Amino acid sequence: MQSLSLASFVPTRLASTLIGLGALAAPAAAQAGIETLGLASPTSTSTLGSHGSIEDQDLVAKCASENLGRPWLVAGGWPSFVGDWSGDGRWDVPGDIDALSVIDPWGVVSPSELVFSLLADEGGYEDGDLLRRRSDGSLELWYSEANLRGALGTTSITVDVDALAIGSQQELWFSLASDLSASVLGPIADGDVLVLDVQGNLRRAYTETDLQRIAEAAKGTALSAILDCIALSFDPIDGVLAFVVQSPSDIDGSAIRVDGRFVSGFQEADWGFTTAVELDALTLWRGRCSPAPRLRCLPSDLPLGTFGGCTIEGGTPGGLFLLVLGTRIGELRTQPELGGFGALLVDLGDPLFLSFAARWSELLGVFDAQGRAVFPVRGEALLPAAFDLTLQAIDLGAWSASTPWTLRIG
Repeated sequence: MQSLSLASFVPTRLASTLIGLGALAAPAAAQAGIETLGLASPTSTSTLGSHGSIEDQDLVAKCASENLGRPWLVAGGWPSFVGDWSGDGRWDVPGDIDALSVIDPWGVVSPSELVFSLLADEGGYEDGDLLRRRSDGSLELWYSEANLRGALGTTSITVDVDALAIGSQQELWFSLASDLSASVLGPIADGDVLVLDVQGNLRRAYTETDLQRIAEAAKGTALSAILDCIALSFDPIDGVLAFVVQSPSDIDGSAIRVDGRFVSGFQEADWGFTTAVELDALTLWRGRCSPAPRLRCLPSDLPLGTFGGCTIEGGTPGGLFLLVLGTRIGELRTQPELGGFGALLVDLGDPLFLSFAARWSELLGVFDAQGRAVFPVRGEALLPAAFDLTLQAIDLGAWSASTPWTLRIG
């Protein structure tokens, strides 16, 4: 790929081509083993080894067998994930992710299986709302803060969900960001773990004191106060609940099982952060380890007639990649399973996507010997007004999708 000029092409059916290419790549992809996978978000800006700076809204992916996490959804990709929740005509970026869970850690996980909460009210949502990106591209209020307040019996008090795990019966395991002086359960500490089942029954599964004792058993020594439970997940190997604590600093990035052990491959040092890190959100599931190539474009805001540059890293050395792009949010799970990011956030029915697809061979590129590719991009007036353009690359050698990136054109 020499350059990408955002000019019109004639429509074609690239979707069929993608699925056909996937069939060719399937045998190699299927050979990869199944292991525990994880997504996490830090409390504050941190450095993730060679990947550089990670912000507090970024999601980092990790396989249990790896000793370094990888950026999965960052500020440049969030716009194509949440869309325009502010109603200003441009896609948005959340300020911070406070809790995160997959709906079914024992099933096939795609971006539409993620439920998350925000650190603060934004986009018309409250910090206790649980949100999910539907497969049609829309953002769904999966469970509201108002419902949680009703279950807790505190209808006039703000309820901020600080940790979340969804159980096998779709029950909510959660912890709050601050102490609650009065509820149907009495006083609740910010380190207590609560369970709300689908019938609306609420119980306290663990107290903050319980978690203190369990963390000390895992560490094998007395600890200073853990202060808070800031993340929850189930270990998908056997379904045992795990949690992350706010303190002390040498374990506030580790997943601790309630049986007094650390989750293998998910202690703080396993993530590869080179600065002190506290994990604000964590979710685990079982799947195939298929790291996503990382796509980045700078600058993200591209005025008409100006040039920017895009870089893809982590691809198959010497292999081919195909760039896909569009202005409508969507999701396609191809068969066989698409690795890497796990889905395309580009709507394959987008007329602009189809207009590029007629000459799809011009969107083919080759990774260098290090699995890297660089190409320029130019902002052009393809639509009457300024618009957002999502880009992803498909590594055809590994049949994996890159992380998404959104360019703001105009």
